[in-house]
Amino acid sequence: MVSPSKITGLDFSNSAIEWARERFPDSLWITGDLSSDLTSTLGRKYDLIVCSEVIEHLPDYQTVIGNLCSLLNDEGCLIITTQAGRIHKTEMSVGHLKHFTIGEIERILRQSGLSVLESIAWGWPGMTAIKYAANLNSDVTIRALGSGTYGILAKAINHVAYLFSYLLSLPNTKWGPQLLVLATKPTSDRR
Repeated sequence: MVSPSKITGLDFSNSAIEWARERFPDSLWITGDLSSDLTSTLGRKYDLIVCSEVIEHLPDYQTVIGNLCSLLNDEGCLIITTQAGRIHKTEMSVGHLKHFTIGEIERILRQSGLSVLESIAWGWPGMTAIKYAANLNSDVTIRALGSGTYGILAKAINHVAYLFSYLLSLPNTKWGPQLLVLATKPTSDRR
């Protein structure tokens, strides 16, 4: 297990960083912008970077991926999770700008100097069905589940939807709306 003092978290939201600092005070939490040069801000390189459910919100996702790659040690790994397929109204309401294909993410990672170890599309048909069901009446879904503090009913709906999407989703299909990609930075002498 990684010692907490070796964990660094970065978010553009001051409130998210404050939340994390309160709960995990032994880790380093920084408010920052992934599209800026992070080398001087962070002052170090990492063996593992996880970028989860971020790039679909960013117009400059290619710059962000390049910045993350530059923060990796040789043989360090980058894990990216993001969304694929149609951008529904509910996803637009939370700021999704682009959904990707595995090929697009792999191409960007290779252009940034990384080797792709594994790519997975997950969530078909369960998660796909949940996304379409939530958008049958997207305005109601957005009002009920799109913001604010979740009450008991909203929490229950989310738990049932998660369980449904998990139990009814086939592993590694090309149609899954959830993408997971693992890439590594080759050692300097192999580039």
